[in-house]
Amino acid sequence: MMSTMQLEILQISNDSEIFSNFMEKHASEIEKIFPDFAIEETDFATVFLLKIEGNPVGIFIYQEKGDQLHVEVDYLIEKYRDQGIGQQFFDHKINDFKNEGFLEITSVTTNDIHKKYLFELGFTKSEAHNDMFVLSLR
Repeated sequence: MMSTMQLEILQISNDSEIFSNFMEKHASEIEKIFPDFAIEETDFATVFLLKIEGNPVGIFIYQEKGDQLHVEVDYLIEKYRDQGIGQQFFDHKINDFKNEGFLEITSVTTNDIHKKYLFELGFTKSEAHNDMFVLSLR
């Protein structure tokens, strides 16, 4: 189902109160989906907060690895999943990512629901790593 909700995307600092509150509130679920994520990694990452009607509903955290954008966390609160919000985020940001020089986006997951989401966004399974998924920006 495609969302008709207006998505607001804010780049925020990893030391902001809104970031800390969001991560604290959703830590256990984020850890289930992204078990290899460590909060310390955000010191070297870019963080986007996703809001609907002024309410924080998701977080997108990535690190730059050469010409790869490596997704650390791509998380939406359960109530907002399967509404096209992830697709809306990527549709909005993809040209920015290309303009920043990224040639591909990579995401590592063992979570079957997250894998399904990545496939729906157009990611393909990496030949190099069994749990890595790649979206070409070329």
